[in-house]
Amino acid sequence: MNFKKYRWCAVPGCKNTCTKTPNKLFIKVPHVDLYMRRTWLKRAGKDPNNLSDKTSVYFCEDHFDLENDMENYHRYKIMGSVKRIKMKSNCIPSKFDCQNTSTIEPLLIVKEVETDLEDNQIQEYEVPITYAIQGGSLALAV
Repeated sequence: MNFKKYRWCAVPGCKNTCTKTPNKLFIKVPHVDLYMRRTWLKRAGKDPNNLSDKTSVYFCEDHFDLENDMENYHRYKIMGSVKRIKMKSNCIPSKFDCQNTSTIEPLLIVKEVETDLEDNQIQEYEVPITYAIQGGSLALAV
C-alpha cells in the first residue's frame, strides 16, 4: 500500500498543506548541502539554527519559479506528474507573497467626538485602528 506523507509548507505565513492544497508540489529543503539549506531557510525568514539538519522540511511550489527552477519541469507539465521532483542545483526560493505587508482586520474601533461650540453640535465618528505586518514586525496603521 502506498501512503502519501503529510506535508506542509514551512515558509512562515504560508498556509499550504497537502490536504488543503493537494495539487501543489512540495519541494524538500536540501539537507545534504547545508549551505543551500541555510540559504533557503534564511530567505524564507526561518532561523536555520532552530531546525536539525536531519529534519525534513518542505516549501510549496508557490515560492519558486518552477519553469526555471525545476530540472524536470517540462516532463511534469507534459505527463502531469514526475516520480521525483528535481530542482536545479543553484535554485533558491524567491517568491514570498504570503509574507508581504498585509493589513489585519481592525482590532479596535475608537469613537472620536468633535464638538462645535458655536453651533452646539456634537459630531461622532469611528476611527478603525489596524495593525499591519511589515517584514515580520507589527506596525500601527491608523
